[in-house]
Amino acid sequence: MDAYVDIGNRLLRDRPETEADFRRVGHGSILHLFPYDIAASVFLAERAGVVITDAYGAPLGDTLLLEIDPGNQRSCIAACTPRLHEALISEIHW
Repeated sequence: MDAYVDIGNRLLRDRPETEADFRRVGHGSILHLFPYDIAASVFLAERAGVVITDAYGAPLGDTLLLEIDPGNQRSCIAACTPRLHEALISEIHW
């Protein structure tokens, strides 16, 4: 696999008017990547040389592990090369 992309949380942050839609499909909750679900993947990916950040390009290391509030949930872009990662980030626009 060359890349993994989950931009749901960025969509919500950039477009707060989508919150009702996220809650509708989440049966009342906002569901994105919970920190404890991706912590091991982020750790292993970074050690393997994968470029992995949120969908803004910010590191994921400051995410609180057990806090599941929507403000702490994250998006994720992981790519096998810095060039691919940069290209993916640059293509996110609404």
